[in-house]
Amino acid sequence: MLKILRNKHQIYSEGVLQLMTTKKIDSMSIDSLFYFGDIDFSKSKVRQEPCRYYWIDGFIHEKESSIYVQNCDTLVTIQKLYYNSN
Repeated sequence: MLKILRNKHQIYSEGVLQLMTTKKIDSMSIDSLFYFGDIDFSKSKVRQEPCRYYWIDGFIHEKESSIYVQNCDTLVTIQKLYYNSN
C-alpha cells in the first residue's frame, strides 16, 4: 500500500506546510515515511469512499512521527503531521 501512495502526486495541507516550516522538515523527510513507515490500520479508514484515509507511523529526524493522508484516485493529500520534537 505504501508503494501505491508514494507513486501518486502528493500535496500538503496548509497546516502541514506550516509545521514543516516551523520544525525545518523537508519533503524528503515526509517521503521517507512512505518508504520506511508503517500503516496503522486501526487508525485508518480504508473503506471510506471515494477517498481512503491512512495513518502512517515512522520517524523524521530520528523522532517519532505520523502522517494522516487522504488517498484519492490520482492524488494523495498529507492532511496532518504529528512530529514529536521532544
